[in-house]
Amino acid sequence: MKYHVAVTGLNATDDPNPGLGVIRSLREKEGWEGQLRVIGLAYDALDTGIHSPELVDEVYLLPYASQGTASLIHRLREIRQKTRIDVVIPTLDGEQLNFCQAAPILRTIGIRMLLPSESQIRLHFKHTLADFCLAHEIPTPRTLVIYESRQLEEAIGTLGYPLVLKGILHEAHMAYTYHQAQAYFEVLRARWGVPLVAQEHIAGDGGGVIALCDRKSKPVGMVAMKKLATTDKGKAWSGVTVKDEELLRLSTRILEDLKWVGPAELEFVRQAGSGKPYLLEINPRFPNWAYLAARAGQNLPAAAVQLALGKAVTCADGYQEGVIYVRHAQDIVCSMDQLAQIASRGELVLRKSGKRSMNGKGTASKSLL
Repeated sequence: MKYHVAVTGLNATDDPNPGLGVIRSLREKEGWEGQLRVIGLAYDALDTGIHSPELVDEVYLLPYASQGTASLIHRLREIRQKTRIDVVIPTLDGEQLNFCQAAPILRTIGIRMLLPSESQIRLHFKHTLADFCLAHEIPTPRTLVIYESRQLEEAIGTLGYPLVLKGILHEAHMAYTYHQAQAYFEVLRARWGVPLVAQEHIAGDGGGVIALCDRKSKPVGMVAMKKLATTDKGKAWSGVTVKDEELLRLSTRILEDLKWVGPAELEFVRQAGSGKPYLLEINPRFPNWAYLAARAGQNLPAAAVQLALGKAVTCADGYQEGVIYVRHAQDIVCSMDQLAQIASRGELVLRKSGKRSMNGKGTASKSLL
């Protein structure tokens, strides 16, 4: 059987999208060599994964998520007339609702997905997650929802410094002064709108759990990771797999309480001194370190494809502890014609079926990840 899988989130910058790690995991699935065709779905002609023929076979631009579900369905219908798509794996927070709402219509044209329900996706929003944690006795930092900058004083008085400010879907900053908090509030409001979330800072070691649940909300795979280095945005730049049984049990309970379906990332911090785990976020998609989990023995993106197609999945028992990843940035070199084609036509075929696209020197160009 040949798998035609479309993946979003192709940009690898200082805040890498998860799509490239998902694709690398799919490429390394045992038995899929020569049986996998990857269709990249991007939002910008300069997304780095577009120009990586060793990862994607063809690429199509999508309308921005802000244009709504109808625009997404219309564009995917157009793409479906040009190429076969069996499964789509959305990997960006801001597009999840659109894909979830589009799922019933997309299924009629042969496109399947494995996603949480709309209510589950909305529950993960940072301004509603705290209520869920309180109701289910899950430790989480104290959280306040703010709509106006004048509410910052109240948040600071209640939560203290440093104050963590977050958009409801994405991005977080840590403020150490009132002026910093004001500046970050304006930045987040401009990018993500209101409300925003003000959260107390829990000092300690950060980490996360990648998980995948089947349509009966049963976890079929799970890997825990400890962050070793982060960017100035708090994003993991290197990490190591750990056998943290407490985090794995807590993650299993959370996902069962949520009746979760599909991929998820649960972010935690272990409080310095006490070692108590606090849930920071739940993301309704694979994390950008999905490839680490695959190399440690849990290829969850490949399992998600099989589950989406209605196939039974048996993941490997456990995973290898002590597997480390370190992000590495490389330049990608391509012709101006290639960039012009994706920018003007919204599509680019890097590799025809059964053929490998090469650069001018006869070797496949390198990816940026």
